[in-house]
Amino acid sequence: MTTLVTAWIVTGGLFVVGVLARAALVLLTAVGLLVGVGLQLNGDNGWYVSWEDLAGAQAQAQVSTEGDAAAAAAAAPGRSQDATTTHASTERPPLPSPGTRRQEFTVTGDASHLTLPVPVTLPASYATSPTRRYPVLIAYHGYPGAPSGWTKTMRVGQAIDEQVAANRLAKTIVVVPQINSPLSRDGECMDGPAGTPQLETWLTEDVPRFAKARLRTIEDRSAWATIGYSAGAYCSAVAGILHPETFGAAIVMGGYVRPDFADGPPVLPAGSPAAGRYDLVAAVRKHTPSVALWVQAGRQSPYWSQIQALEQAVRPPTSLTTVVEPDSGHRWSVWQARLPDALRWLGAEILGFRPQR
Repeated sequence: MTTLVTAWIVTGGLFVVGVLARAALVLLTAVGLLVGVGLQLNGDNGWYVSWEDLAGAQAQAQVSTEGDAAAAAAAAPGRSQDATTTHASTERPPLPSPGTRRQEFTVTGDASHLTLPVPVTLPASYATSPTRRYPVLIAYHGYPGAPSGWTKTMRVGQAIDEQVAANRLAKTIVVVPQINSPLSRDGECMDGPAGTPQLETWLTEDVPRFAKARLRTIEDRSAWATIGYSAGAYCSAVAGILHPETFGAAIVMGGYVRPDFADGPPVLPAGSPAAGRYDLVAAVRKHTPSVALWVQAGRQSPYWSQIQALEQAVRPPTSLTTVVEPDSGHRWSVWQARLPDALRWLGAEILGFRPQR
């Protein structure tokens, strides 16, 4: 800054040159401040991990699989004391917007007692095939964020349509519940103490129950999967690992496997048995759930050591496919680029999502 002030004085005696020089120095100072702020924000949020990452360079991802085959893990009986109910008939209550693919629901959960929005995107054939049932993909958004992250930014409906058109994925219902209550509070998809939001219950019991009651879904767990990015990726892992009775597969994009609260105190006391339930590495090691996991991660991510621990913990019947990128940031473009890969894996490896020939 001293150098800039000195230069200002020296150049002040010249009229035209002085004006131009002072303007250039002001601009240089402003750019320097913006770069400094940008670097600080990037350090806090992990948007980019290198200049090549900022420029959009993509390194070749390394794909590895641990544990049992994904199809077997998703098709095996889930382990739970509570079996999900089935519906023999395809008759369902009228939709809020009959004949359209985008449906807006507000759902009150019987178990969690939460009332939150749940947008749904239906397959193109839903209205014209009234007896057909469909697999279900439940998509969890990040924090801060909202369901529109999936419906608008990630354009999940369009991504699925492209894979369906290429005969790589079955026509699929997409359910996008709000994951936090209130939306401004990071709850990490956990059930808090009595009297606080029961988010795990909402996402893994109430939302599937709503979908089965209101939509024509395939009941088998191999036709139920979750997907999430960032904090929603942790939610996806929670659903798949802790609820294999409901979900045959879980897709984790840029996420983690231990709670990471962005703001505010933890939902549960650290070190308590209730909090320990949400250490998903420990859960996989102890329970070996029958679930197929697809995890995208970067070696430069602050969560990379957690993903390594998960890889070491996996054994059959759990299956883990890891897509490891040497250099990737925590941002939309990474997840958008990997979404087709994740959907192709779902259609190729998970029985309920395989396209009908």
